[in-house]
Amino acid sequence: MPHFLVDDGLEVLVKRVNSFVGGQGKLVVDFVDGQLNLDATGNAFSVADVAEQVAWMGAAVHSSPSDYQAAYVSARILDLGVSGTSASRNVHTTTSSCRIEFDTKLLHDAELAESGKCWRDMFGNPVIVRGFPIPRRADADRGLEVPLDIVAGLTNCRRVVNFAGTTFIKGFAAMLAAVKVVGETAY
Repeated sequence: MPHFLVDDGLEVLVKRVNSFVGGQGKLVVDFVDGQLNLDATGNAFSVADVAEQVAWMGAAVHSSPSDYQAAYVSARILDLGVSGTSASRNVHTTTSSCRIEFDTKLLHDAELAESGKCWRDMFGNPVIVRGFPIPRRADADRGLEVPLDIVAGLTNCRRVVNFAGTTFIKGFAAMLAAVKVVGETAY
């Protein structure tokens, strides 16, 4: 897990808390003995938002316990406690604490629908985060939705080639094909 991703994510969380509470929010981050400790102070919605985002990030950076199989990871928020509330100048703040644990379950390829598993071979042992909302797609297609620059980087595909009316992005050991274009989305 690259360190900068966690730093960038926490910076976004700090800004999010501050925007919710008019600059009065506070997020203190501490990493001790392999454990990430966060102290979030803000209104109830901002504190819950911080907990949800940290839970999602924690689940997303987990590794599959198998070197060759995908895994589902879900987060559980435990021991939720409120240690104080206050109000000043129409700003209500809540200080709370919780513990976040992660459950991992191996995913067998047979569990994936045939029409939605073409992405599976791009990764050795990916993690799929469960239990968080996913925006609806315009088309009800299944499969992995990833920005083009990210999937090109993951597959090490760097060259764009047009062949027989189809656009391909190719690399040394992988090739991506745009099979359908709807608006600004390539499938």
